[in-house]
Amino acid sequence: MEFVPTYGVRSNVCSNILHLLEHTPYVGTYSIRSNVLHALERTPYVGTYTHTHTHTHTLYIQDAVDDQEADLEEEYEALAQQQQEFDERQASLNAMHETFEVVMAQRQQYKIDAEYAKSKLASSTLLLTGLQEERTRWIEETEESREETTRLPGDSGIASAMMVYLGPFDGIARAELLQSLSALCHEMEIGFSHELHVPKFFTTQNEISSWFVQELPCDEFSIQNGMLALYCQRYPLLIDPQEQLLRWIKARENPRIVRDSTSNQVFTSTVADCITNGRVLVYEGIENTIKSELELLFDQTFSVNRRTDGSHGESPTRIFWAGKEIEMHPAFRVFMTCTLPNPHFDADLSGRTTIIDATMSQRGMEDQVLNMVVQIEDPKLKQSRIKLLIELNGLRKEMDDLDKSMLTELSESEGNLLDNDALMKRLTDIKAKLTEVDEKLLAVEESEADILRSYEQYRPVATRGSLLYFAVLDMARLNKMYQVSMAMFDAIVEKAINNTGGPNSPGPAGYEDRISMMTRKVTRAVLKFYPLCYARQHQIVFEICVALRLGLSEQGLNSPSPDYLHCLSKCGSGLEIRYQSLSCVLLNLRNFCRLQF
Repeated sequence: MEFVPTYGVRSNVCSNILHLLEHTPYVGTYSIRSNVLHALERTPYVGTYTHTHTHTHTLYIQDAVDDQEADLEEEYEALAQQQQEFDERQASLNAMHETFEVVMAQRQQYKIDAEYAKSKLASSTLLLTGLQEERTRWIEETEESREETTRLPGDSGIASAMMVYLGPFDGIARAELLQSLSALCHEMEIGFSHELHVPKFFTTQNEISSWFVQELPCDEFSIQNGMLALYCQRYPLLIDPQEQLLRWIKARENPRIVRDSTSNQVFTSTVADCITNGRVLVYEGIENTIKSELELLFDQTFSVNRRTDGSHGESPTRIFWAGKEIEMHPAFRVFMTCTLPNPHFDADLSGRTTIIDATMSQRGMEDQVLNMVVQIEDPKLKQSRIKLLIELNGLRKEMDDLDKSMLTELSESEGNLLDNDALMKRLTDIKAKLTEVDEKLLAVEESEADILRSYEQYRPVATRGSLLYFAVLDMARLNKMYQVSMAMFDAIVEKAINNTGGPNSPGPAGYEDRISMMTRKVTRAVLKFYPLCYARQHQIVFEICVALRLGLSEQGLNSPSPDYLHCLSKCGSGLEIRYQSLSCVLLNLRNFCRLQF
């Protein structure tokens, strides 16, 4: 009989099987249980229960899933709300970060601007402080220029008179004529400078200093002669017995030289070469007249021709020379020299040239002897001075150029000075260079002062040599045959200094002894050599001239009333003195005691 399980049996069987399946480790997985349940569902007797149980379990799971989904939705909503808050906070943070970046960039820019402003303020302060110093100097120079403007009419008149009329006079006559012109300006109430330095109208201090390097004496008379020779409108004719100015021109210009003894062919070709190439020509040895060929140059009518190449500009000056037309170079110059102390030029030559009396002054001769003594005693000292003079002139020129450059930059600037960075930089550089050059200039000037003090140690020898030379020149007034050669006198002095031997110890006493010995040697050498050249009756006159020169120098060269009696009393006791006038002394000599020098 077929067994048909009841509902209770099927229920228990299914429940046990499912319970067994759920607690069996090997079939506890979902896939195995699903296969088993699927098989039970196919069993007719347990399918109904299985399906019912499965449906109940599914509903239970579905409810759990719905609950979980509801919780998940709530979580999603909470997450979305939190995400929204996060996005808002992130947006706020991004905005704050952007603001921070902007603020930091502004801070960095402000820092850069502050550093730039600080550096600009420092440089501007430094520059403006320096410009304030320059401004003070410029104000002073402006005031001086205004004062000079009020004195300009009289000063220009005096300077013009010096250039045109005072060349043929010696230093004393020039000084008297300048005083007369100043008195005339004062009488006519024309403004003028009481201490006028005429060369400043035609040249600069730097150029004058360069003349000293070329061994032009530094006295006022020599400076005037140099100014007249270089800046006169007509060709200069130099009365230069000692050839001092001629040596300076040769050292300065390196000229071509012609003489009266030069053949006509060589003379013509040399002059033509100088005219076309702009060389300096020196015509030496003029006595009363010059070569007729050179007179043609003075009488020449300059012709200005139109340019043939069609270019613009100043047309060249052409002259006729040696039968043909040649172009005249603008740098061409002629210097004519005469070694006679008192020449007699004809009126025609005097009117076509500028005559300059370049006879050496006592101060100029003293400087020349001083240079010779230093060259013999300490050649390095002389070389150091020449080097310092060149450096000093260069620094002064550089300082003037920088000053002009600064004024040009300031005058051409537009707008606010502090806003022009390029101009500020240029001005700062110029001011720094000015300060550097000024410091170098002070150092060089101090070194020059030390060298000049070393030079002055030999001044007594130079003074004695100058006095002896002019005593020798006095004899030429007694007889024209007693003309003296400057080269001969220099050779005598140089030989006397060389005969003193090597220099002594460098102490002050050693220098004083050596200088005293050199002074005595030079005096004895002159007194020994030159009397042999004079007539016997003139030898004592020469010694008297020497004694008067030395004695009057002790009283002072500018003494208004020299004591001739005191001077002559040193020469000897057998002198009879009779005053012919207040300005001269006539000596009747019975005998002459030997002089001790």
